[in-house]
Amino acid sequence: MTGVRWVFFRRSDWPRPGTGQRIRERGSSLPFVALCVVLVIVMSVVLAALSGRVLARSQAQAAADAAALAGAADGQSAARELANKNRATLVSFASHGAIVEVVVELGGVRATATAERSLVLPSSSSGRP
Repeated sequence: MTGVRWVFFRRSDWPRPGTGQRIRERGSSLPFVALCVVLVIVMSVVLAALSGRVLARSQAQAAADAAALAGAADGQSAARELANKNRATLVSFASHGAIVEVVVELGGVRATATAERSLVLPSSSSGRP
């Protein structure tokens, strides 16, 4: 291995202790900071779009759940009324015996919910089941 010299840093690039001299890499932080700012902006836009979709989906599902419960208790007209109160549109209503299935649309997002009509027994006055 004669004649091979491994040099990682030139001695002239090293800072001199106590003199305040720096390694000659001026201007390299500006492109890095600019790239970081762009990445933060892009991630913020993506997260805002995703959170908007999640919010629309949860609002549509809440409207569908409420409409299904109202439909199981009082029928299709009650389901339509409650969907409208939640700014949703009742797309379909199906009643299969005691089970009611509704589909609502809110802001372009469709959600489905089911509810079951059940018989509520009056409680006894003695406090025993």
